Amino acid sequence: MPIFYDVTPAEVRYQIGCYEKAFLSHKEKFGANVNKWKAALNHVANLNGWDNSKKNRGEGELVDEIVKKVINELKTASLLVTNCLVGIENHVKEIDAMMCCDSKDIRIVGIHGMGGVGKTTLAKIIYNRLSHHFEDCCFLSNIRETSKLKGIEGLQNQLISDLLKRQWSNIGNFEEGIKMIKERLCGKTVLVLLDDVDEMTHWDALIGQPAWFGLGSRVIITSRNRDIVEVPEVGYPYELVSMNFNQSLQLFCKHAFGRDYPSDDYVAFSTKVVKTIGGLPLALEAIGKLLPRRSKDVWGVILKKLKQVPLNEVKRKLETSYDALDEWKKHIFLDIACLFTGFDQRIVLHSWKDSDLFPEEGLEVLQKMSLIKIGKDNKLWMHDQLRGLGRNIVHLESYKEREKRTRLGNHEEGLDMVMETKGTQKVEALCRKFDPQLLYDFVNKEVET
Repeated sequence: MPIFYDVTPAEVRYQIGCYEKAFLSHKEKFGANVNKWKAALNHVANLNGWDNSKKNRGEGELVDEIVKKVINELKTASLLVTNCLVGIENHVKEIDAMMCCDSKDIRIVGIHGMGGVGKTTLAKIIYNRLSHHFEDCCFLSNIRETSKLKGIEGLQNQLISDLLKRQWSNIGNFEEGIKMIKERLCGKTVLVLLDDVDEMTHWDALIGQPAWFGLGSRVIITSRNRDIVEVPEVGYPYELVSMNFNQSLQLFCKHAFGRDYPSDDYVAFSTKVVKTIGGLPLALEAIGKLLPRRSKDVWGVILKKLKQVPLNEVKRKLETSYDALDEWKKHIFLDIACLFTGFDQRIVLHSWKDSDLFPEEGLEVLQKMSLIKIGKDNKLWMHDQLRGLGRNIVHLESYKEREKRTRLGNHEEGLDMVMETKGTQKVEALCRKFDPQLLYDFVNKEVET
């Protein structure tokens, strides 16, 4: 990017003015080499740069403009990734082979697995490794939630803005966005990461057909739903599973003790934590960060609670998958969490045969959502953190139902007492004792009488 400082592009291009004098002296000294230099300067003068000879702006303005342009050109897409990485190398190596940067075809990799297993972290690492090969990159994070807040049009706007490197907000509806992506991005070689895609609508609106982009483009998709990545367009689906025990112990210790292993005093405790959590990176990180902030006297209590219900941060992540289910599949999920983990699926299907739960379809969907697995021995398996979530949901529903019945009994008892009471102050006191609704019911009952 040439800067023509106190010289015009014409002087550089044609070597006139002070350049002419300089080249006359150079020719005597360097001979034929000078012609190469003249050609080089002619080429430079034809590049797009800044001409300060016009004096239409101050030097400060010029420097500011140059710095912004250079930073924008040199800026590489680098997403923030935790420093505490364990057992990620093999996954990266496998996906690198799938991506094959030297290939000029269009490749789409779909990473799927249960919530909290590390799909986004893995996708970010791959994105960062590839980004320096691409001029046009885009990362759309948390698509599930973002589409609810901004609408799918907001995601389409961001995709076009990031890839064209200028603000774009002209999309008014879903169909218009699809048309604009096809037209504006056609032929561009891009790198795109779509994080947490949970509906085919998102796929259709943002990617549609791979041919929308130029040859050599790479797209990474993360999803909890296997159906999203098992489509013909995704040539390379990849399931991310839980960590093994040794990796889990190492990750927990990094967060809890700041090193890869526990001290002798905490080997037994750390082992219990890891076995309870069951190889889920999000949960290992959450409990590892929590313990140093709590007194060691309550560590045992935290572990005991952890066996019954996940930490809030983990619970919120897992609940997203549960909330996406319809009422029939929620019922099946809760039955497995509370009763049927470890059972032969044929026995479980028999127990549901007279229900209206459509269990065969339900089990298939739960598998694809990474909420259960069915082993080769036909036995149902559910991650301990998901079992804890399901049992906690049932416990809370049961508690609310008991509370409702108790309040209803108190309400009826209080209303009978109010009806038998004379005197405004006594009626108000009784209503405060039971609940405010009593006063409304009492007045209506009096009117009816």
